[in-house]
Amino acid sequence: MTYFEVLVGDEAVFQERGDSSLILVATNGSLSGDLAVRSAYTLAKQRGVLLRVETIFDYELTADERRAFLAKFKQSTLNACADLEVPVAISASSLPDHFHNEEYGRAEMLLKAAKESGAGLIVIGPHKGSRPVFGTMTEYLLRKVCLPVLIAANPLGAYENVLVGVDFSDYSLRAIDTACFWAPLANVHLVHAFQPKLGEFQSESGEADRKDECRHRLEAMTQYQAGAGCEKGASTPKSLSAIVKSGAPELVIRQALKDIGANLLVLGARGQSDIADALFGGVATSFATNPPCDVILVKTN
Repeated sequence: MTYFEVLVGDEAVFQERGDSSLILVATNGSLSGDLAVRSAYTLAKQRGVLLRVETIFDYELTADERRAFLAKFKQSTLNACADLEVPVAISASSLPDHFHNEEYGRAEMLLKAAKESGAGLIVIGPHKGSRPVFGTMTEYLLRKVCLPVLIAANPLGAYENVLVGVDFSDYSLRAIDTACFWAPLANVHLVHAFQPKLGEFQSESGEADRKDECRHRLEAMTQYQAGAGCEKGASTPKSLSAIVKSGAPELVIRQALKDIGANLLVLGARGQSDIADALFGGVATSFATNPPCDVILVKTN
């Protein structure tokens, strides 16, 4: 069973959308699901795009149960979307019996909805508990998705300070583009953490030279992004700055988040290997498991 209803706007606009003109957000009616809907609505309003709220339930409901479920789903969506200034639609589907693994099934259905709706961004809530993301819908989703995925952990309105983890790879370039597109009015800070080479541990000048080299490369990236205007359709951010620190990447990023008061972190994420830590990259995995703020993970095929 699949249910679809446009709450705000004309159904035709959901059929005539363009690239990246729709955000798909998944919710299960929990607190984390409501957080995801609020973050998604704020982004949709800021970017002027459509919002589709998706829910998946585990079994076929009776007619009365279905009506009660959809009424509750509709009301919770309206409550989360505040002033309703952008087109909003809701969609509800039951999980088919042929999925023996519910987490995998939910990820597959969400991917299908993203493809059918032409979504440019998928938004989910943080997974429950402190356990790693492996074996959860989040893992299965990130394993196969080609779109950016926002894990909404702490929505605080429009993004003002955004931190982008940079390692000078193609993942980093797409992460910067994504940050500029989805947070066009924010201060964007690029952070790079480097590990001193063996000889540099005993040489302050060697470490300083390495830091200067990284800073020059990072500043070159900020200049390129400012000139290019980021992705097509994106505005140049309010400001672009570079942060270079020596140390473990995760520790450097967590400290930088606190220092600049960031409410969004954007990271490139690997996704081609079957080895757990190579699935997203160790740093991205850690932030997906325990996000201190909203986190967007960006895959590059």
